[in-house]
Amino acid sequence: MGMFDKRRQVKATIVRIWEQGPPGGPWYYWIYVLFDTDDGERIKIHLKKSQAKKFTDVSAEGDTGYLDFKGDRMYSWERTG
Repeated sequence: MGMFDKRRQVKATIVRIWEQGPPGGPWYYWIYVLFDTDDGERIKIHLKKSQAKKFTDVSAEGDTGYLDFKGDRMYSWERTG
């Protein structure tokens, strides 16, 4: 995805949630989520600090819902299952 990508909303499933960052760094700065959309696209999202705390408390791998995003930034995630 390039820098001119438009904001989109898609139905997706969480495939993986993981942290990736420098050793000793705060976990919530380095949380990534991998989604598979219903149309076969794979989307990698880098969560912001406030998003990571909320997201990891209520979401898990295998959850489905509606993802509102642009590039690798999530605007919202609404779980449906």
